[in-house]
Amino acid sequence: MGMTGSGGRRVLLVDDSALTLSLATQVLTNAGFYVRTARSVAELEALLTDWTPEVVLTDIMMPDVTGTELCLWFKRRLESVLVILMSNLPPETLAQMAERYGADGFVSKERGIHWLSREVEAICEGVVW
Repeated sequence: MGMTGSGGRRVLLVDDSALTLSLATQVLTNAGFYVRTARSVAELEALLTDWTPEVVLTDIMMPDVTGTELCLWFKRRLESVLVILMSNLPPETLAQMAERYGADGFVSKERGIHWLSREVEAICEGVVW
């Protein structure tokens, strides 16, 4: 695989599913991303005290916070961060949510986790760093 511009980017994965986090971390790490994960707001806040992500990949439906709330929160605090919404929702719904909340893109879990690194790379490459 050739080197792309996205290798080495710091990616924060936020999802309440340990399985999703595990699989997504594996796929993204194999693609050269530097991945950290959070399953809750508490984990997220602890992580952000000494680490800043370049890309936030967040599930939309979680018990203590929604991905759209996180999107707004990150966009207010980190000007250059890319926020990508991730969900089982239909792509059309995800596209509307991404637009409404100012996300940089979305990934449908329906496509399967193996597509994740390619989709994240495509969204990253659409941005001038």
